[in-house]
Amino acid sequence: ESELSYIRSRLLYWTAWFEAWLDFPEEDVPEPQLEKFTDELSSLIAQIQRILKASEIGELIREGVPTLIIGKPNSGKSTLFNALLGEDRAITSSIPGTTRDLLSEYVNVLGIPLKIFDTAGLRQTEDPLELEGQRRIKRYLSRAKLVLWVLDLQELSLLISDRGLSSEGIYQTLLDESSWREELAPGTYVIGILNKADLLEEIPEAILSAMDRLRDEGILNRYLTISALKKAGLENLLKTIKDTILPEDRLLDEAAYTTSKAREKLMRAMESLIETKEALNQGLEIELVAFRLRRAMNFIGELTGEDVSESILDEVFSRFCIGK
Repeated sequence: ESELSYIRSRLLYWTAWFEAWLDFPEEDVPEPQLEKFTDELSSLIAQIQRILKASEIGELIREGVPTLIIGKPNSGKSTLFNALLGEDRAITSSIPGTTRDLLSEYVNVLGIPLKIFDTAGLRQTEDPLELEGQRRIKRYLSRAKLVLWVLDLQELSLLISDRGLSSEGIYQTLLDESSWREELAPGTYVIGILNKADLLEEIPEAILSAMDRLRDEGILNRYLTISALKKAGLENLLKTIKDTILPEDRLLDEAAYTTSKAREKLMRAMESLIETKEALNQGLEIELVAFRLRRAMNFIGELTGEDVSESILDEVFSRFCIGK
């Protein structure tokens, strides 16, 4: 709220200055300092973006981060699901396709609640139960905020040793496997999980190079190596999840539990400020710059419940001694 008050006060300061200069040309009102105003606009836009980010985190914390565990059959998804829960909630077996429905549970990860869905494995199948499970996965992918993509290290290493796949071959294989990303909403985080590390003495460099490339190209945000069965690397996974969802600890303290309507007003105010900055950069007339700024001020006024026009007039007459 104090941040919002600061943004309001700075917008009021500049709005009053522009309107005094435009509306009272006969008075000795100094011309607004456009360079300084442009710099402050950038700062205010960044500040609103941070408030919106904190607000989004607040909503996620309140409702639980929708998290999907995805991967091929027998990659260890259910074992990971159980490891995160600390109990045997999903059936685990070496038979591919054991999980045919979506199981869900809430898990607290270092202060961040996740609503985790364990899914059926993604593969070609004629089984009607598995097909229905895979249709459900597509629906949940569009709602997920976090995807844990489980990969079988042993299977990948066999592609290298038995079929002679290079790093490029592994990359293409994983790229094909990640076609489910088309269903994701923008801004969804993906963590690649190289599972079954306990079955290998050393991870082939070709796999790590392929994962690096997928990360660099934005196919996934981060990746790490674990053994879900042995629960090795689990603590690192929990920390990685937290760091991905919450890159700054202070955002957790500042998480704003605002309504969606309030966030919409703040978003509109930010968009108006971005348009104001663009108008300045394009060298548009000051009247057009002031119009966009006033619109941003109106949205902030709707948030704070104040009469913006009255506040601007008060500021104009108190600061610039109009009529004296």
